Amino acid sequence: PSHHSYLDVFTWRTVHLALNAYGQLNPNGPHSTNWGVKNYVEGGSYLGLLPLLLAAVAAIGRLVLRRGVRATNDAPSPTSPSNKARLSSLVSHPTEGKNGRTPSIPPDPLRGPYVWLYIILIAFSLAFIFGTPLYAILFYAFPGINQLHSPFRWVFPYTFSVAVLAGIGADYLARTRTPELWAEDRGRRLPLWLRWLCLQSKPSVITVTAGLAFWGGLAALAALLLSRAFYSRIAPVVEKAFWSLAKAPEAFPDAQAFYSYELRNLLLFSLLLVAGAIVLRVSRCPIYLPQRLGRRPVWEPLALAVLALDLFAFGYGFNPRADPGLFRFKPPVVDFLQQDQELYRFTTFV
Repeated sequence: PSHHSYLDVFTWRTVHLALNAYGQLNPNGPHSTNWGVKNYVEGGSYLGLLPLLLAAVAAIGRLVLRRGVRATNDAPSPTSPSNKARLSSLVSHPTEGKNGRTPSIPPDPLRGPYVWLYIILIAFSLAFIFGTPLYAILFYAFPGINQLHSPFRWVFPYTFSVAVLAGIGADYLARTRTPELWAEDRGRRLPLWLRWLCLQSKPSVITVTAGLAFWGGLAALAALLLSRAFYSRIAPVVEKAFWSLAKAPEAFPDAQAFYSYELRNLLLFSLLLVAGAIVLRVSRCPIYLPQRLGRRPVWEPLALAVLALDLFAFGYGFNPRADPGLFRFKPPVVDFLQQDQELYRFTTFV
């Protein structure tokens, strides 16, 4: 599976791949962008940028809690007046469930040992994928495990761990939405640069992560647009990179085609990074859907929309391709069998 055409950003036309830079068909797959460096199965490790941001929120939030620091203004202290009032109301007026018991508050997964477990699993998976010396532990300590050096074999533990951490990060976003959070946000005075870094909110694990992603995405977007506007000046650098990258000349006809293909991918990366940052920032705002739509926090459907857009932009069109004329071709043996109207049987000799 690969792409079979690209948008030429110099002529703004869709170009179908034919011959490569050597004047030959791509040996890794004719008429495709397949470089042949990695197996396409490893593309399944991409879960989207928003899950990575949520996983980062979970990891950083757990690190902050480990140091004994409240999650840097994300959640109000348990001893705050608003929390005391809520706890008092729960004790004075408990809500009974269907079985007559008071429903317990689910534990905060951020405070358990699971975050560290999945962080370590991600680190080991990436270390084995990229062939670091850490793989020697498996190779020499466990006999018969030499087949586990293939990167795609570690895609499952890596993607599973990222998905779990993303879920914990999303749970953290939901748990830390309190009226006290917004009241403090309106009343605090912070340095101007810090307010802009945190997207006009007070510093926290969530807002700092959102700010870094937002401004980083905008900076990357600006750099990409400037690279196209001044391509003539950076053309020698692009040409050198094109011929230096392993097997890139086997897939693309020239450096401009390579640049056009990668520019789209990097533009999508920048825009989706900004979109993920907006989701994190909106989670700090008291914005809800209309009552007829369940009055859910608006960041929840926004997160689903961004994730769906990200995965569709990544996977749509990335598939194998065959000549559709093969479906219309009828082998002679089929014509022969269709003309024979008598009963017959197939006998196969192996």
